[in-house]
Amino acid sequence: MHPSDALAISKLKDSTNSNKSLLENPRVILGRPVIVSAKATAGVLWVIDKAAVITVLREDTELAVSDAPFFTSDRIALRATTRLGLGFAIPNRLVKIYDVTPGV
Repeated sequence: MHPSDALAISKLKDSTNSNKSLLENPRVILGRPVIVSAKATAGVLWVIDKAAVITVLREDTELAVSDAPFFTSDRIALRATTRLGLGFAIPNRLVKIYDVTPGV
């Protein structure tokens, strides 16, 4: 969820004349964890069943070792690169909800 949507949802009240928050914890909705990221699209919420997500290793891990940048001491530099992909074995367990906070 985008941070602006998370903020708007956290401000929702349980009724018009109440000051009580609708959510006890804005990081959990209906028992499900909410992940907030600025990379998410504002107004859109993705709901994912973690049991239906498949992680795929696209390429073997590449390991690069170099001692050149650290020749003045006994250190080496390591870099590991892994290419991963995500798949959804059961497509109906991935839901995209639009207009998360309309009119808020």
